[in-house]
Amino acid sequence: MDTARFVSASFKPREASVAVPALAEFFEEGEAAEWKVRGLTGAELARAKSADQTMKNMKTLVEAVATGNNSDAIRKLAGVVDEGTPPDLTYRIQILVDGSVDPSIDAQQRDVAVRLAEAHPVIFYQLTSRILELTGEGQELGKRGNSGKTTTSATSS
Repeated sequence: MDTARFVSASFKPREASVAVPALAEFFEEGEAAEWKVRGLTGAELARAKSADQTMKNMKTLVEAVATGNNSDAIRKLAGVVDEGTPPDLTYRIQILVDGSVDPSIDAQQRDVAVRLAEAHPVIFYQLTSRILELTGEGQELGKRGNSGKTTTSATSS
């Protein structure tokens, strides 16, 4: 293997559109009911795999900081999911947050992924499974850049 060429290569995440006809009413009129997703990077995949422990740590922190009626509000702001949430669901919520392209979901919109898992669990699992498939396929090789060498054209006499 030419490791130098591999290291200097340009890569871009694989993307795919997943049809979500059950969510059609939430798209603009005439817009295809499709959710665009992409494969994850190694760091994003690792973050998803540790999401359950991160949520447990965040819950402990919230409980230590919050008292009385404020704990639910602080928990929601911190993005802490319910105590009984299975680790696979926490893992997949993070996958959807990181792997969503359009609509884009950032950490502050984590509740979109949670709501989708609650309201449309099959679509949620289809989207996260597609993200994992794209991740497994690896990133696509980007276009090759110019070599930097220029050729001079011969002048006609």
